[in-house]
This record gives sequence, structure tokens and C-alpha cells, in this order.
Amino acid sequence: VCLLAGWARAETVAIASVDDWNAFVERSCGAEQQSWNVTLQGNLDFTGLPFTPIGTNASSGCTPFRGSFDGTGHSITGVSGIAAGSNVGLFCCLQDATVSNLVVERSCSFAGTSAGVLAPNATGSLHVCNVTSRAHVSGTTYVGGFVGVAEGLNEASIVFENVTNDGVMDGTALCIGGFLGKVASSTGITVGIAHSTVSCVFNVTVRSHAGGFLALAFRNSHITLSFT
Repeated sequence: VCLLAGWARAETVAIASVDDWNAFVERSCGAEQQSWNVTLQGNLDFTGLPFTPIGTNASSGCTPFRGSFDGTGHSITGVSGIAAGSNVGLFCCLQDATVSNLVVERSCSFAGTSAGVLAPNATGSLHVCNVTSRAHVSGTTYVGGFVGVAEGLNEASIVFENVTNDGVMDGTALCIGGFLGKVASSTGITVGIAHSTVSCVFNVTVRSHAGGFLALAFRNSHITLSFT
């Protein structure tokens, strides 16, 4: 059971189709101070269709997603060939966000410089609960099964509960981790992984760091790592 806090003063959005997703992408890019409560109300299939991460604009600029995204048990399929710059994920960035009750299927592929199924980077607290990825993730710098890199955080927490990576990880990344690639240059943060599983395949030629859950924690002050 995920106990996820609601976001006060957040706008409620329902996504039931690919068209709804694309409409929300347009609304979310540039809405810097907006928080959202998003619910997915159907399975989304992007097979043969262009895909743009939430928060990305036409010139590949990024507005971090803030608020909650509840998949309500639905799945996302067919994501590939993301034309949104060198950093790829379902979101261009996550900041003070929760993502829950979502399945990303094996037909999805996320490849970039930095990559993660959810986002290439997190710049604030993140809570991921009841999420399963069977996707293929690859890259050349920071690669995570869910988030590529979390850097420059202050008094924040990144928590995974009941989360599974059952996909494929590959590439020549500096850091490649089953959940997170790198946590760096942050102060007073907590990284917690509980009741979660990595059962993915690693086909990796790495120049530096690799890890089943986390590849590298580097230059942090007062960091707590918890694996339960």
C-alpha cells in the first residue's frame, strides 16, 4: 500500500489517451511554479507514434514535473525514438514529485546521454511506489533504471517502495544503476529503497561505476542510504 500525500493547490489532470498525454505535455512545459495531480485513466500505447516527455517544449527545454502522477495500475507501451534532446525519460525532470501504480512495458526503450525510465534527473524529493519497469534503458553518461542522476539536492529524500526493475540495462555510461545512476553534490538527503527488486539484465561495458540499485554516491554531505 502506498501512502502518498496529496498536493495542495495542485491542478488535477486526467490522462486517458495518447492525445491527452500530448495535450498535457504542452500545458506542462513552461509552467514553472505549477504543481499537478495527474491520474492515468487507461493504458497508453505509443507504438509507431512520436513521444515527448512531460515538461519538454519544442526546443527541448525542460520544466520539471512537480506533484503526483498516479498510474492507477495502468501501463505504458511502445515508447521509443524519443526526440527530446540527449536526456530521456517519461518526464524531462522530476522535482518534489510522487510517481505510483504504473507499469512500463518491455516494448519501451529509453536511450540518451543521461536516461531513466521515469526521468534522466531529479532535482528535488521523489517518492516512487508500486512501479514496475520492463523497459530497455541505455546511455553514455548517467543511466538509472528509473532516474539517471540526482544532483545538487538540499534536505530532500528519494524513496522507492515496492518497485521492480525487470528490464534491460546497457550502454557505456559513467554510472549505471538498476534504480539510480548517481547521487552527488547534495546535502542532508536520504535515499531509501524498500521491498523492491532488481531482476533486470545488465549488458554493460562501463568505464566507471555500476550497481544493482545505485551506481555511485559522490561528494555528498550528511547522506543516509537505507536498503530494506
